[in-house]
Parts: sequence; structure tokens; C-alpha cells
Amino acid sequence: MKKFKTIIAIILFVTSAQSMAAYKDSNNVKIKLISVWSQNGNILVQTNPRPDVSDLTCTSDYWITLDKNDPGYQATLSLLLSAQATQRGVNVRVDDSFGSQFCKLTRVITLDS
Repeated sequence: MKKFKTIIAIILFVTSAQSMAAYKDSNNVKIKLISVWSQNGNILVQTNPRPDVSDLTCTSDYWITLDKNDPGYQATLSLLLSAQATQRGVNVRVDDSFGSQFCKLTRVITLDS
């Protein structure tokens, strides 16, 4: 019974930490650079201006990461490539819940013009 309670406590701790993840939106940025890691297929993105990461635990605003295992990977990559090619502004959301120096890209919204 004690092991069961310990396991439940760990699960509750992990899920509550994930639900408290912080994020920041940066509005009307341009996609400056896109880089692909050949070892794992993950994407690194730079925006101009750089994304706002103030008050987040991911402290580097140099690269935003997109994990190839994310459910929306293909659609997000398509939006990024299109926005870079056309230099259309986008809004990006970065999330710091993944314990990395670099923030994770969790949303891209294309703008009208």
C-alpha cells in the first residue's frame, strides 16, 4: 500500500508540474532561420525580433525548438517554411515546461499581411 501511495504522489506531482507550464507569446515576428538536426529531425527556429522569454525558465531566446515527435510537427513546419519564404509575420508561442535552455515552439499563427 505504501508503494502505491508513493506512485500516486509522484504521478500527481508530475502532472501538476506539467499543467503549470509557463508560456509566452511573441507577436508579429518574422522567421529568420530554420535549422534541422540530422540526427533526430528536430527543428531549430530563429525569429526577428527574438521571442520574448522573460520570466520563463528556458533562458535562451536564440533558438526555438520544434520536436519531430510532436503531433502537429508537419503542419507547424509547413507554416514556418511558408512564413519564411513569404516573410509574412507570425505569432509564436514558446513553452518552458520541457527543462531545456531553449524554449519549445508550441504554436504558430500566420498573420493577414
